[in-house]
This record gives sequence, structure tokens and C-alpha cells, in this order.
Amino acid sequence: MVRLVVTHILEEKSDVGYRSVAAVGGVMAEGARWLVSQADAVRGIEEGRWTLCVRGRNGRRIPLVVACAEDGTQYLKGPKDPVDPVTLLLLPRFNLSEMNLPTGARGQTA
Repeated sequence: MVRLVVTHILEEKSDVGYRSVAAVGGVMAEGARWLVSQADAVRGIEEGRWTLCVRGRNGRRIPLVVACAEDGTQYLKGPKDPVDPVTLLLLPRFNLSEMNLPTGARGQTA
């Protein structure tokens, strides 16, 4: 199982907090950047391929968990977050033009 640290989100406009996170991403240990849709991240966790976490203010890892909204939508959030994924929404936003991802890499899993 691969542990990935989420450092940024790709946000989309929505009045519903959990729908505001379109994708999550970060930087691998060797420096390669990664970006994956929230739906793919949920699948990766559920299939046991990865664990995702963020770094807290004290540097400790905070695991991300899969939650289920009333409408059945699965999404990522911190274990102590209310319904909205506050832990993710506090992260910086990706600027895709600065990502330098290879052609076709946007939305690919790590």
C-alpha cells in the first residue's frame, strides 16, 4: 500500500462543501507531482491501493477517510471534520498551469 500526502486540492465551484473538491494531489518522495480525482482517490482507498493523509500544523499526519453524503456520494474528509471536508478545503489550490504534468497526466493515479 502506498501512502500519499495530499498538499493541494483542485477546487470546483459548488455550494456543497464535499462537491467543492474535484481532485487532490501532492508531490512524491522523488519529486514527481501527482493529481487524482476525488472519485479515483476514494476508489484507491477502498481497494487498499493507497492511504491518503495531510500534514497537520504540528507536522503529524492526519489520515483522510471516505465519507458518504446523504445522496450516496462518497468523498474524502478528515476524521474529525463535520460533513464538509474542512481539512481538505483549508489546503492550497492547485494552479494547473504550474504543475508541468506530462500530456495526459491530469487525473491519472499515482
